[in-house]
Amino acid sequence: AEALAGRLAAMTHDLLAAASIAERRLVWTNPAWYPLLGWSDGELHAAPYDRFLHPDDLPVVRELEAALLDGRAGDRPETDVRMRGRDGAYRTFAVSATYSPADELVFLCGKHVTTRRRTEEDLRSAEERYRAATDSTHDGVVSADINGRIIFWNGGAAAIFGYSEA
Repeated sequence: AEALAGRLAAMTHDLLAAASIAERRLVWTNPAWYPLLGWSDGELHAAPYDRFLHPDDLPVVRELEAALLDGRAGDRPETDVRMRGRDGAYRTFAVSATYSPADELVFLCGKHVTTRRRTEEDLRSAEERYRAATDSTHDGVVSADINGRIIFWNGGAAAIFGYSEA
């Protein structure tokens, strides 16, 4: 079973790690860390893990650590954390963690979500610009889905057709 777990840890693209909160360092990492962040196992294990975190994320990480140790975190809490790569660029990871009192370690899994989060933010910005443009005109703007069902109309369309949102 241990060999199987090692093979699974080696083949995943997600970050896997065991961390000592008392020492504030990673004590085990899987091979995915190197291609995603550029740090070797030796570098990851030698320094406090705060060194790899974005300074603005440190309070979030500290609160998560406290919640894990106090049993307030729930079942595998998840948070976004930005980690610095060897190249100096930060990448965003959705990190879930669990505390093992028997091992006195936190086990974590991080999925690289930088592109996904950037795309989500771009979509939110585009939607805000669309709303601002359609809300600022007196012209009627109506959008329908492929089945002809109206999915959006602005204030100008409501005034023209005499309908409002239900």
